[in-house]
Amino acid sequence: MKQLILSVLLMCTLGLNNSMAQDIQRQGNTFVVTKSSTSANNAKKTPFTWQDSKGNKYPIYISKNGACFVKKVSKKTGKEYKQYLGKEISAQISKEMGIKYEPKK
Repeated sequence: MKQLILSVLLMCTLGLNNSMAQDIQRQGNTFVVTKSSTSANNAKKTPFTWQDSKGNKYPIYISKNGACFVKKVSKKTGKEYKQYLGKEISAQISKEMGIKYEPKK
């Protein structure tokens, strides 16, 4: 009975959250659903760093389309966010990394 309820719950969860990226793993007879961020899965850390006006250094990440960004933490909310570095920097890093840069229109 537990397995039937778990299966129905899993199907409902998957049906309602199709727009979210999810990772499903099987552990014995149990399927475990974990949410995952699509940008985190597609982003790749580069050997480059970014220094802001305050002197803080951040590692630069590059997305699958060549857009470069750094991850920062908001002082007010404590949440992580991405600060994109612009077309010129993204194009230069993409060229050096061998990734085709496709800017948004």
